[in-house]
Amino acid sequence: QLPPPPLGVDVHAACAFQARLDGVVQGVATRRSAPQRRQYAEAVRGGQRIRRIRGGEHRSVAGMRVFHQRRQGLLGDQPDVAICRTINDRMREAEKAYPGRFIGLAHVPALKGPEAAAELKRCAVELGFPGVVIASELQDQGLDAEALRPFWKACADLNLYVFIHPLPRVIRWSRMDADDLGRMLGWEFSLMTAAVRLVNSRLLDELPTLRIQFSHFAGGIGRYMGRIRGFQQRGKWGTAALARHGRQPPKPFDHYLDQRLFYDIAGWAGPDHAGEWGADWVKFGLQELAFSQLVFASDYPQAVREAGEVASYVEAIRALGANGRALAAGVNAEKLIPDLGRRLAAGRKASVEVHA
Repeated sequence: QLPPPPLGVDVHAACAFQARLDGVVQGVATRRSAPQRRQYAEAVRGGQRIRRIRGGEHRSVAGMRVFHQRRQGLLGDQPDVAICRTINDRMREAEKAYPGRFIGLAHVPALKGPEAAAELKRCAVELGFPGVVIASELQDQGLDAEALRPFWKACADLNLYVFIHPLPRVIRWSRMDADDLGRMLGWEFSLMTAAVRLVNSRLLDELPTLRIQFSHFAGGIGRYMGRIRGFQQRGKWGTAALARHGRQPPKPFDHYLDQRLFYDIAGWAGPDHAGEWGADWVKFGLQELAFSQLVFASDYPQAVREAGEVASYVEAIRALGANGRALAAGVNAEKLIPDLGRRLAAGRKASVEVHA
């Protein structure tokens, strides 16, 4: 009997079920740009790689069992509740088949208030999901849109945290039409924009128990705090009386970034040089945002695709020092998933039984 290996917690893994992809490809993918069409193809391969993880290939990568919280369905912006239910049910099947290895996040038609609320409740109560995933823009609407207020309130009432991933298409700026800029920079810009709009919309003040996790260090928003703090001084820049441009929250902007929002450390892009490039990205993020709000993530199998590269990335993060080692071990993840200990205990028990 072998003891289970040390445990790591990865809160950002991507996977897409074939049924979900069939609808995407038939419905919208043919109208997307070439880089976006390739993204859908990558998602299919990502689903194949996730299946290999479930089969055990990844079980002892970098001396740890890599535990993936699962972002499913690729988009996080699905208006069809029937597709959302299928995705959610399939994720629950994976959870039961591999206890302690996967945790699902709900998918709901967020802009359809009653349907979203009903599916959120089903996912929280019946399926036991701890959170829900949405995109940084939903059908050309910002996350501060009034139409989304019922969604946010339902999440807070059900104690579901909200994981925000970049929108699944290129932002609407014509200069993004070359060099794969939509994915390279546009997605990160969309995350930063969503964070600023949510803070200034006072949503976090209206819902003091709401927990939000941004992917990719919220697009690297910490690097821009010198500009954000400055332009938040509305009176000094002549925007205080301007509709939509004079918004301010009741507390300093830093309060929301340092105490209300959470961030995963993904955002760099491989698929090779994962250790070197990933550690460089994370090193700066650790300096720019509150450590208490950070959680480990790899964005496997999109940003990094092969087991050896994942191992290199994990070891490079650990080599950053005490904070890096704590991140790889899952520090702060329980703030988003309160019953994480119980879930992981089930995984350890299953692992021991397998080895026995």
